[in-house]
Amino acid sequence: MILLWTFLVWGVYNSWAQCISPCVTSASVITSDITSNTTWTAGNTYLVKGVIHVTSGNALTIQNNVVVLFEKSSFAGLVVDKNAKLIVSGTDTNPVVFTSDQESSCKAPGDFAGVIINGQATNCFLNNNMDMGSGNFLIDAGGSIDNDNSGSIEYLRIEYSRYGLKLASVGNQTLLKNIQVSYADSNSFEFLGGTVRGEQLVSFNPRNADFVFSAGNRSLIRESVGLRTDDTHFANDINSFSSGIIMSFAEGTGYSGAPVTHPVLDRMTIIGPYTCHSSLDEMFKYGVFLTDSTEGEIYHSIITGWDVGYYFNGDDIVYNATTGGTIHFAANTLYGNFSEDFASRTGWISPSCVFDMYSWVHGEVGCSQPFNQIDDPLLDFEDMLCKNYCTAGAPDFVLGDVSSLETTHYVNIDNGLSNPFFISSDYRGAFDQTTDWTLGWTEFCPINYNPCPELRELSISERTFSSGSTADPLTLYPNPVQHNLCNLRFTSGEKNQGKVQLFEITGKMLWELNINIEIGTQEISLSTQSLAQGSYLIKVISGSNTYQGMLFIQ
Repeated sequence: MILLWTFLVWGVYNSWAQCISPCVTSASVITSDITSNTTWTAGNTYLVKGVIHVTSGNALTIQNNVVVLFEKSSFAGLVVDKNAKLIVSGTDTNPVVFTSDQESSCKAPGDFAGVIINGQATNCFLNNNMDMGSGNFLIDAGGSIDNDNSGSIEYLRIEYSRYGLKLASVGNQTLLKNIQVSYADSNSFEFLGGTVRGEQLVSFNPRNADFVFSAGNRSLIRESVGLRTDDTHFANDINSFSSGIIMSFAEGTGYSGAPVTHPVLDRMTIIGPYTCHSSLDEMFKYGVFLTDSTEGEIYHSIITGWDVGYYFNGDDIVYNATTGGTIHFAANTLYGNFSEDFASRTGWISPSCVFDMYSWVHGEVGCSQPFNQIDDPLLDFEDMLCKNYCTAGAPDFVLGDVSSLETTHYVNIDNGLSNPFFISSDYRGAFDQTTDWTLGWTEFCPINYNPCPELRELSISERTFSSGSTADPLTLYPNPVQHNLCNLRFTSGEKNQGKVQLFEITGKMLWELNINIEIGTQEISLSTQSLAQGSYLIKVISGSNTYQGMLFIQ
């Protein structure tokens, strides 16, 4: 049977490969807790099986150019206990990478648990005892040492974890700098209590939120970015939603009422999916979401591409922003948000120091917030963000020459920015018109990153699929493709209805077609004329059998 198809119909939804195919590796295997000062040395690969802890009084040092594979089948993870340290010493050319042990075409969000760092700083739980989670991957944090030191992390990538990086009661002597979390199956960065400081953090396409601040967190964060370009990776739980920044506080049984959540953020760039897409699932919600009596401050930041840019969820938030004077939002740019740039769930409290939220955001009277820009400015970097990073290269965050962003205003803004951690600058957002600090160490096509030390992935016949079946051989020829035509050949032992599917290397399904499959050898000819240069996954599904292979277009 020979069929000829031309790729004219392009899907708009995601289908992550549901296979289990670990790398063939001779990596050093780690199965037990770190109970003494330990160093993982530069240029080597380590395979973590199960959840391991860096125990109290000990430090795990990870040198540059180390790859740590976390085993999917054991839902591996790393937990740093109280009074322990994690020291990650990557560089801008040789970062440390935490990733799934799966080969490229089988990677998916949630392949491994992620990273928890437990500190001894204060939080809002009773007796400062934050005890959350189950099994061995759990939070056991809190104390009275706000200047606690849980180590230093520089130039680290975390890819395809479930929980990203959780920082529980981590103190302000801990260094967080140049960390990227990509395709987390929940939140990228969670700051739960504590006072830790961070700079040049990158969140890329998590399912839920880029940055979460809660449980009495008082972090200082500067010059960081959240980027959402995947319109298929969003919250899938009715009790959650996808957002850029969430600030929340917890009160009631089990909580002490203090300290109150009050992070201070400066020069953030929070880019939502509406920047590159016009029609999205309703689960994509807010650029900034404030709830549950939280406090907090945001300055000199860009919030763009969300359904609502900046959102108050309740009377308690309105009170804190007005009468309470504990929420500040000044010298920011709200731009290109789909429904509204700002909104409040409830009506405005009266009497108040301002008449309504419009007056509060526009800095007109009373306690209103000055220097905000809400007049559709031209950012002049959208064209460099809306592309396929696997085939067209990494995003370019540098502002264009014609950008109309207003300047910063450090004078007359003297709240949280008075801390010397914050450095005065003349631009809004995380990037200026000359320097993109993400270059060299980040990866915006993580599924294309091959962590296998021997640079070999399992053959098609070695792959085991989640259905329990073993993939039969699929032959693709010529491969790489020549003359815009590729042939698929496989042998079927049954007659039935099947499907042919084409995926980008990112996991997004581009195309699907129903086919009739006969008993015996099948040959299918595909026109690849409309495909851009790069790597693709071809999958043929026939009953309980799956045939798949990598297709290369030069």
